[in-house]
Amino acid sequence: MDNKLIRAIHKKKKKEIKQLRDNFEIGLIRNAAFSVGTEFYSAQVALNDKESLPIAVPLLSHISDEGYRIENYQPFRLARALYRLKVPTLFVATDSEFLGGDHSHVNLVKTGSEISVIQRDFIIDEAQIYTAKSIGADGLLLDSALLDPAKLAEFTEITFAMGMEPFLKLHAERDLEKVELGLIGGVVLEKDVFRILQKGTLFKRLREIDNGKIPILVIHNPASLAEIQEWEDQGVRQFLLPDDWLLQENPILALEQKVRQFWPMIFVEE
Repeated sequence: MDNKLIRAIHKKKKKEIKQLRDNFEIGLIRNAAFSVGTEFYSAQVALNDKESLPIAVPLLSHISDEGYRIENYQPFRLARALYRLKVPTLFVATDSEFLGGDHSHVNLVKTGSEISVIQRDFIIDEAQIYTAKSIGADGLLLDSALLDPAKLAEFTEITFAMGMEPFLKLHAERDLEKVELGLIGGVVLEKDVFRILQKGTLFKRLREIDNGKIPILVIHNPASLAEIQEWEDQGVRQFLLPDDWLLQENPILALEQKVRQFWPMIFVEE
């Protein structure tokens, strides 16, 4: 994200949060978060399951900074199809202005499939974490581009304490300097960021936690078995598809063909 977009996001989110806090005291928001009774599905466990596809998928209807827009966006139907393909985790957008999502999509997706849902929004305030819990999210994406290391550590702890898994999108090694690593549900990295961070101590530190249980998802759509093997040799076993994957003519069919070719032992004919 460029600085102009980050400023626009902060402005919009601060307005949303002010409206929320003006109507409800933060303690009430926190307490109300526990009133939701949706079943919890662990993204960390699902992504580490060898019988699941090693790919997480983003669900969103547009990417405002790149001009992408997905017509006829139907998260319920998409979730059902992806669940059939044994996709273990969905990153479901709830921001409306920049990602074309909605808070209702979290429960909509979970109703349509027994699949772990990481809420994707632009988190800059703890009230948003309580809201994530209240709408039934299993986890929350925290982006270090929007949070300094101290705030990232604080929000990681709050997310974990609320019974959700914090997935951290990192941009530099220093982002984790204050985070308690054992609380992390997973790590998300752009390809170029991975190339830089793999030269440091980050991956060694993460791999030392419970025999490397923390999934490291690189944002990428692998194109060949050889490429998948190259990533595995570098310690990457899971991928998060890029945001524009839904712009394909038939994205579900394209993903199914990839599964048949690369992970035939996982794909099961109905």
